[in-house]
Amino acid sequence: MLRRQRRAWRLELEATQGGVGPPPVLARLREACGGRGTITGPRRGYLYYWRASSRDDLAAVIDRLGVLISEPKRGAIESASRTIGRPVMLGSGPDRTPEHELAWAAGFYGGDGTTSAGLNIAGGPGYRTLKAGIPQAAFEGGVPPVLTRFHAAVGGAGAVRGPYVLKNPWSRLPQFVWSISGIRGVELILELIWPWLDEAKRDQARVAIRAARACRHRRLPPPAVCFELV
Repeated sequence: MLRRQRRAWRLELEATQGGVGPPPVLARLREACGGRGTITGPRRGYLYYWRASSRDDLAAVIDRLGVLISEPKRGAIESASRTIGRPVMLGSGPDRTPEHELAWAAGFYGGDGTTSAGLNIAGGPGYRTLKAGIPQAAFEGGVPPVLTRFHAAVGGAGAVRGPYVLKNPWSRLPQFVWSISGIRGVELILELIWPWLDEAKRDQARVAIRAARACRHRRLPPPAVCFELV
């Protein structure tokens, strides 16, 4: 992003997450960046920020992660750097093997995804439906490329729907959502990305899986061993 500083623009890299305390995903991001940047917050009572703004931090982060950054963030960084007169080229990314894409999908889900077990009155008293979803703001009026990429990475499971207009003053753009529901479908997605998923999202998934399975009266296949639900 570009930030106005006196009479000039300054390039900054920033990531935002909400939480009741500093989100582990931001600490993990900072660690992946070699300890560069700072984590601040909360703002508005729940928002935390990782931000890199010094020339040394920017150079180190771009050198370390530049080839891994995908569109549309890649284009945004290169465009912003040209605006301030210090153009950077992020270089060619690695080959997108299935394993690489699942690792990317786990990082994306760790930042923006949610696993839940909401009450579903249609199923009867106490019945809960297991769900997984990732909301994203529209990109150039259409489906965000990151949702399309995630959908492909998990083998086309689930669906991308939208746009939706939210009654939220902080989100003025139309929203799209990738989502999937049902124990078998959600557990399959989680099993695919589990090796790379951060511990906070693993804990969230375990809570939801237990809640959804606890209300089932019919026999279900056992959960994947990797979930460690014993």
